[in-house]
Amino acid sequence: MAPEQILEVLMRRHVFDSERPFSHVLDGIFAGISQPDIGLLFSKLAGSTSYEQFSSLVRQAQGTAGLMRFLQLDLDPVLTLDPQAQDWAGRRLVRLIAGNPVTMGEMTRHVPDAGSYAPVTILIQQLPDGGTRVAYDAVASAIAPYHDAAASEVAHRLDTEVLDLLRQVTGVPARGTGDRRSRRDRKAPGPTKQLEGEREMSTSPVSIDVYVSPMRPYNCPDQLGEGEVATWAPSSSTLISGPTEGILIDALLTFNNADEIAAWVKGFGKTITGIYITHGHSDHWLGLARLLEHFPEARGYAAPEVVGRAAWEAEFNKTTNYWTSRFPGELPETPVVPEALETDEILVDGQVVNVIHVGQGDVEGSTAFYVPSAEAVVAGDVVYNNVHMMMYEADEAKREAWIASIDAIAALNPKIVVAGHKSVAASDLPENLAASQQYLRDFTTVANRGGSVEELVHGMLDLHGERDQPHTLWISARAEVARRA
Repeated sequence: MAPEQILEVLMRRHVFDSERPFSHVLDGIFAGISQPDIGLLFSKLAGSTSYEQFSSLVRQAQGTAGLMRFLQLDLDPVLTLDPQAQDWAGRRLVRLIAGNPVTMGEMTRHVPDAGSYAPVTILIQQLPDGGTRVAYDAVASAIAPYHDAAASEVAHRLDTEVLDLLRQVTGVPARGTGDRRSRRDRKAPGPTKQLEGEREMSTSPVSIDVYVSPMRPYNCPDQLGEGEVATWAPSSSTLISGPTEGILIDALLTFNNADEIAAWVKGFGKTITGIYITHGHSDHWLGLARLLEHFPEARGYAAPEVVGRAAWEAEFNKTTNYWTSRFPGELPETPVVPEALETDEILVDGQVVNVIHVGQGDVEGSTAFYVPSAEAVVAGDVVYNNVHMMMYEADEAKREAWIASIDAIAALNPKIVVAGHKSVAASDLPENLAASQQYLRDFTTVANRGGSVEELVHGMLDLHGERDQPHTLWISARAEVARRA
């Protein structure tokens, strides 16, 4: 063992700004955190002869938030006397150290170093305007580098108890509940606005890494056109990660897809906290069941409109065997449909990822994921990159709505745009936004000339013959000609 080790610990700080006066906030905190005679309590705890007796003494002493005050440091007297801190005169600054010996034990039994972060610190500051600022450093972020699920679960529970109390006493609502418009109404191009009052501060960098499953043959029951080869489109899964944790965007389709994604992700050494799905087409989420076997601490999530479509596709496959007939032996017998998200804001090592409800892509109810700190958008099938675009469900009116969806993403001014279907070596450039729009317009122009499926295919190949996956173009052309009937 090395005599000295250096471990970088990135702390997530919650900051609450409240109009409520300092005394009101401090009294409210002490309504949830008890103030026992700590010396007497520790003496009794030291005399305990069993864990049950120890735990019982703690329960009797703790406050309604499950915590007790260990120490209160009044930091303002020295500032009041300091001639170089004249603006502090008359204002309060208190550091409150609080905890629960049983909770500390539950963490440290798994990660002894967790003893450095519990008890917790709450800093309460009286603001010049008469309001109050409260700051709290989340314990879960401090022990994340140790990658211990059991300790992290205890830390998250502790953080939740503290944060619930602080939100209550400051009057700041929980993040993600301030905008009460339905998600259907939230299609504006910008990210979800962060609530005023509470901020989570992090300087951790965020990386965007993309896995691409290459084009491959599959068992296609359709009658193919002259020269048509049945292949499945190259598809992407994206890792958004900070120094210690990450999330995956899209789980793809087959067992092999999931196994390869998992092996790729594990090479980054991050804790995967969630797997998020951009839209309800099964080739973006049927791999979720297998991925969750690789990452059992994670869960699968999607916006409610995405969950609705995914659930419909799961039932559709039960009655038609649409997917299982095309990929026999490669799909789970019991698919895992993602859970519905209750917020449009996800945190990755303290950095925000916003869910953008764009609406129309190659299917209605599509979403994208915006990472402001990386100036990146993971666009799902709203954007394609050097791959023919799927128009099976998109008639001319929906193609116009699709173009508008791309405008919404472009309004974010991203420097990185990850398409749901992209060539293996293609760069994730914002130019793919305009290129996708041009493809949609060209398809409409060629389709409106009339003619056969073959004429539509060859007309588009004349314009976009460099793109991968012409089989998708054939599928789109057959659907478009059928819509004329």
